[in-house]
Order: sequence, then C-alpha cells, then structure tokens
Amino acid sequence: MEQKERSISTGKSCFLVKDKSLEFGKNKRFLKFLRKNGFESWKCNGYYLWVTWIYINIESKIYAPGMPGICITSVVGNHAITIREFKKIFKIYKKYDNLEILQMSNKKHN
Repeated sequence: MEQKERSISTGKSCFLVKDKSLEFGKNKRFLKFLRKNGFESWKCNGYYLWVTWIYINIESKIYAPGMPGICITSVVGNHAITIREFKKIFKIYKKYDNLEILQMSNKKHN
C-alpha cells in the first residue's frame, strides 16, 4: 500500500476547532485525546498562548495550533466547530478506519 502524505493540508479533511479552553494550552485533556488517537503535532509553526483554535486533519492525523492572522489551510465547511462537534465527527469516521471507500462498517458506536 502506498504511503500517505502527512501534512496539515492533506486532502479535504482539516477541521478548525475553536474553544476557549484551548487558550494558554489549558485543555491538555483534548490534546491527550488527539495523541491517544494517533494524531501528531505539526512541527512547522510556533504556539501562541492566547490562541483559542486548532487545525485538525483527520486524514493525515496532524494537528496545528492556530496562528493569528494566518489561515494555515482550508477547512471543512469554511467554519470552525466545537471540541464536542469534532469528537462526534471523528467518532463517525473512526468506525470506517481500514475499510475500502464504499465498504460500510457493521460496528456499532455509541
């Protein structure tokens, strides 16, 4: 199988997640959630403590804190979503891991 490119802008699967709890890196639990699910930090940018948004690419499994005044990549729906909404979306796509594009999962997820 061909190795997938791992970039923050891979495909059309980058979500922009905004939540006040991301400011000053206070929401360590969400970052642990991402790492536990195989996500890695994009090493191409710094971290601004007052930023309350993060780019998360579910295809490449790369995340990157936002940068004031800079749009790092295009995002699904051209709008930010909440952490709760991202987790719901991620859960839906996760059940299709390792399946062909039209193969449906018989797994039930709550």
